[in-house]
Amino acid sequence: MKSSQFTNNNFPEESTENLLLFQDELEIYLAKIWKNVLGVKSVGRQDDFFDLGGTSLLAVQLFAEIGKTFKTNLHSAVIFEMSTIEELASLIRDEGCNKTPETSIVPIQTTGNKPPLFFVNSISYARTFAPYLGSDQPFYALNIFGLTDFFKHQLSDIQIKDVAAKFIEDMQIIQPHGPYFLSTYCGDSFVTFEIAQQLQAKGQQVAMLAFIDSIWEPVDLGLSLYWHNIGQFGLDYVLEKAKDKLRFTKHKLSLSIEQIKGKLLNKKGQISPRHVDDINLLKAFQESRNTYRPQVYPGKITLFTSTEWKLRNSPKLASFAAAGSENLELPGYHHTLFKEPQVQVLAEKLSDCLDKARVSAECMSM
Repeated sequence: MKSSQFTNNNFPEESTENLLLFQDELEIYLAKIWKNVLGVKSVGRQDDFFDLGGTSLLAVQLFAEIGKTFKTNLHSAVIFEMSTIEELASLIRDEGCNKTPETSIVPIQTTGNKPPLFFVNSISYARTFAPYLGSDQPFYALNIFGLTDFFKHQLSDIQIKDVAAKFIEDMQIIQPHGPYFLSTYCGDSFVTFEIAQQLQAKGQQVAMLAFIDSIWEPVDLGLSLYWHNIGQFGLDYVLEKAKDKLRFTKHKLSLSIEQIKGKLLNKKGQISPRHVDDINLLKAFQESRNTYRPQVYPGKITLFTSTEWKLRNSPKLASFAAAGSENLELPGYHHTLFKEPQVQVLAEKLSDCLDKARVSAECMSM
């Protein structure tokens, strides 16, 4: 691929040593894009996007830059299956940019004798989390970006129940029948709750429904919450909150800018890039939470709550669990639950819950 095919040359120069690590100019340019998006100083052609700190939202930014640079229309969902520069470069060379997976399932760990655990949220969190669950635990993530084409024409009226139904359809390709073991993080608890409801309605057993820092209708403590957490964590809490707020604002602004660009293209009669479709789906999915009206769930809910968010928890979520709820505390911050050392504590406690739920499910089947 010749340099004249590239549309953006505003990258810092690479050292001769780094240039030798890549196969061609295409890979060199991809590496520069990765470094800009991920904020890292160096990257190798076989480094994994998620191992370097990539997330689903950063994948949208990544493919926005790739699309502008190489004039391609890559779907951001391909990052779940082709997460290295070497693999992406091969896809672009083969002009396979329109070969997009039409499934929400992202296999994280496919081997093991235990029933699979399904996790609804960030793929990067899933990849970080999986090794701590052990090699005998099959682990699959469910991600909305694999369904962009599927929901593209119903964004104006997309509902949580629609997304849950599609997630279940994809899950049952992996596991046709229960018992099912479900886990989720933060705001994705709504769709996971609905998945559990629909599975139960189908006569399928849900052996475990675990929410990680999912607070429904949080208690408003005002400034007293911050003073309490400063007492818990010290002044480090102030720095962590500032860094987290900056990251969130940066991602939100970037997505909003890309969405505006897409609208301008549509007004001109042009088709917006695929990554804009991803953003539109994400926004519609997030807004669908506002209209979701949960019903009482016949099973039990296990809630893992970080020390930072513990006081925010209200009885609201527990009120939807007919079989009761269990609350387990995780030390540390909400936004670092999937980082060391918190992720190890989370994995240990979740593994314990999985073991108990499996035993209970086996007893019920006898």
